[in-house]
Amino acid sequence: MSDPFILKLIDKISFFYGFFGLDYKEIRKILKVKLIMDERRTSNISNVESKNGKTNLFKKSLIVYAFIGFFVGITMLSPIPLFIKGNIIFGLSFFMIMSVLISDYSSVLLDVKEKSILGSRPLNPKSINAAKMSHIAIYIFQIGMAIMGPALLMGSYKHGALFGVAFVLASILLIAMTVFLSSLMYFLLLKFFSGEKLKDILNYFQIFISIFIMIFYQVMVRIFEISELTATFSQGTWTHLIPSAWFSSFLILATEGFEDNYYIVSASLGLIIPVILFTVYSKGIVPYFEANLQKIFESSSNERYKKKRVGLLERILSRDPRERAFISLSKNIMAKDRKLKLKLYPGLSFAVIFPFIFLLNLASGLSFDEFRETLLSGRYYMYCYFSIMFIVSLLPLISTSENYKAAWIYKAMPLDNPQIIFKGAVKAFIIKYVIPVQAFICILFLIIYNMTIPFDMILLLINSILAIVLAFKFSEKRLPFSEDFEYLKNNNMAMLFTSAPIYGGLALIHFISGNFTYGIFVAILVSLAALLVTWKKGFKVEWKGL
Repeated sequence: MSDPFILKLIDKISFFYGFFGLDYKEIRKILKVKLIMDERRTSNISNVESKNGKTNLFKKSLIVYAFIGFFVGITMLSPIPLFIKGNIIFGLSFFMIMSVLISDYSSVLLDVKEKSILGSRPLNPKSINAAKMSHIAIYIFQIGMAIMGPALLMGSYKHGALFGVAFVLASILLIAMTVFLSSLMYFLLLKFFSGEKLKDILNYFQIFISIFIMIFYQVMVRIFEISELTATFSQGTWTHLIPSAWFSSFLILATEGFEDNYYIVSASLGLIIPVILFTVYSKGIVPYFEANLQKIFESSSNERYKKKRVGLLERILSRDPRERAFISLSKNIMAKDRKLKLKLYPGLSFAVIFPFIFLLNLASGLSFDEFRETLLSGRYYMYCYFSIMFIVSLLPLISTSENYKAAWIYKAMPLDNPQIIFKGAVKAFIIKYVIPVQAFICILFLIIYNMTIPFDMILLLINSILAIVLAFKFSEKRLPFSEDFEYLKNNNMAMLFTSAPIYGGLALIHFISGNFTYGIFVAILVSLAALLVTWKKGFKVEWKGL
């Protein structure tokens, strides 16, 4: 069988493996099998085929990334200084690549299924791990180039071929640094923890990193003051800590020469730090990474299960004991399923953070007193509807689970229709996530507005629940926790856009109602009535309709 094309390209840089004491012949054999298997079946890493075997989801995702990259790349044609344009592009690319690596590829990095096959062969553990990292890097590199490719073309057109060479070098170093940095962080966790505790810590670590990257990117963007297509950037020693500044310096040196020491130092860091990370990875991590993976299966102390009482909200939202049983089941799955939490919690965190990010935009250039006066004189609490947008986009997650194959149990139950199953799952989602998140946001905005907007916050909370029920009513119906996470690749973004009229319409009604004396009270009554009606009719689902 002929070698995959990408493998032939890797052959050209095989000396790189030998430089770090790795056996490229062994790595090549393992990598060849992995790439061939990706072409033959659905792969954990590349998602080569969908369930009907016809759609190449990975290639579709590359088109989406390239589409995003096109609009980001247009920045290269603007009159903004090149260094700032580079920071925007490399910063966004770092954010997206690290997010994809953590959410979609960490399971491949921590995969131990192949140990039973490769571990019984006379292979060096270094080769096994290097092949795994190369496998991940191949797909991450494709995603990275899909994001940064349009900027490369537009920038080369405007600034010349030398710019293109510098951009490619900076992109390769950025992607390599991202992959090796994530491996180093996972290795440290594997080193100090084991068993179920390790699994929990890995899960919360992934969630934390996803949130941290998003916040870091938002802070980094605000370092640059951009107004009317002009921008300023203040150089300082501390700005050498910004990774995007390292790689942007490559572009400056390629187009403007080696006159400014700031760019020379930053570019040197962009070259040295990825090399250091790879050296630490190859010398200090590779020999022990695979061995430490086995700690995931080490037994922990016996877990004690306590009988949980039915909560007040469960009693309020459901009088049927069978439905309460499904609420309890759904809440337990949401609490125990690690992969599900990994998808849920970052989105919930974004729901909390984004309204306040818009407030930070409002604060730009104002003193504290000016900001507070501006805030209190306007209706900026309407930014809270962005939280509803994020929460609604998470609704398809209740159809997914790490143990989705166990969903056969639904049809073994003596149920005439699946309405009670869906009600239990949606109500569990509302009780466990929607109400706590929105209540937290409402309390913070009440404090900010000196407790002057209680009825607006009540309306917001009601509309949050109403948006969830309406979004469920008009969405594709899948039994709760019955789908693999592959299902999300076509449905999470679809939910975000198709439900836009729902949360957009609710926000518009809320805003208009605030223009009348008793408008908020009327809007609350209307939303409550709509919620009661939708609650009764929104869950009418039959087995044949699934």
